[in-house]
Order: sequence, then structure tokens, then C-alpha cells
Amino acid sequence: MSGNLKREVLKKKWEGIIKGRYQSPLSFEFYLQSHQISKSNFYKWQRRLKASSPTPSLSFLELPALTKVPQPEVFSLEIGVAKGGCVKVNIPFAKVIELVKALL
Repeated sequence: MSGNLKREVLKKKWEGIIKGRYQSPLSFEFYLQSHQISKSNFYKWQRRLKASSPTPSLSFLELPALTKVPQPEVFSLEIGVAKGGCVKVNIPFAKVIELVKALL
């Protein structure tokens, strides 16, 4: 077997091991133990494979324009009172944020 072919076979083997680790329900330590792999060897191959993988190119995806969500004209707000009961307030929706800030 040539050197390039050996490297490719070894690379495929480790790709499967690393992919299997993330798909496995086993804990990391138990997965490594069951495959008789050391942590240092696992991390070494993970770094190697990450470094050798091509960097994905950036591209843009055109999205449809967002439609404006209609806002209610009036917002009903119920505020609890300390000694029981509540107060219901109907305010213009545009003023809701101001009211909440004032209550804080």
C-alpha cells in the first residue's frame, strides 16, 4: 500500500471515530475507552482533520422582505395591587414601552 493510500485510509478511519463520538450516547471517556483511544490521540486527530478540511466559502442567501406585523391600536394591561385586586388599563400600543419603564 502506498504512503498516500495509507494516509487516506487512516484519515477516513479517524473521521469515522470522531463523527461516531458526537453521535454516540456514551460519555466521552467511555467512548474513548471502548475504542481504546487516548484523549491526546483523539484531540490530535480532531485538530489535524479540522486543519485539513477546506474552509467553507461564504455566500449570501436572499430572503424575502419582512412584512410588517399589524399592531393593536390599544393594549390592555392588568396591574396587581398590593392589598389584592388589580387595575386594568387600556393604553395606546405605542405607549406600552414608556408605561413599562415608568412602572419599573
